[in-house]
Amino acid sequence: MSAPICVPGTFLGKEEDKKSGSGTFCIDGNVFSSMVGTAVENEDTFLVSGETVHVPINGSVVICRVLKITRTIAHTALLYVDDQRLTTPFKGMIKHTDVRSYDVDKVAIPEHYRPGDILRATVLSLGDGRSVILSTAGEGMGLVYTRRNVPGKVGEAKEAVEDTDM
Repeated sequence: MSAPICVPGTFLGKEEDKKSGSGTFCIDGNVFSSMVGTAVENEDTFLVSGETVHVPINGSVVICRVLKITRTIAHTALLYVDDQRLTTPFKGMIKHTDVRSYDVDKVAIPEHYRPGDILRATVLSLGDGRSVILSTAGEGMGLVYTRRNVPGKVGEAKEAVEDTDM
């Protein structure tokens, strides 16, 4: 019988049975694959050999592109996680309460972000399995690049000065 093929996030077993080894990670005592590859079990270790896939975790700094916006949520595609380019697509979302750290009840996503904008954000949580929850509140986070229309400078790249000013 051949070894099972696994993808990032495949449950391999409990850490109480065997420890987490190369190509795996552990959350709450459960061992998961961190890469696409073949699962191997030694006497006391879970291992996965294959191609490394970078997975966002709580606290990771990501670069993402805004795909779609509503008044309260910006849906994004993650491009980089902790300075590593992603080869596997991950989706993210930024709630209006996570755009900035002050006056959060007055934030409307369309005043801050538009589809196509590039953002720097931190991962707050892994979300519901479909997308990670992101925040742009904090120093150095937020809008990195946009092509917003400004009178006299249509279509030019802009730099963020404040959270709503370019």
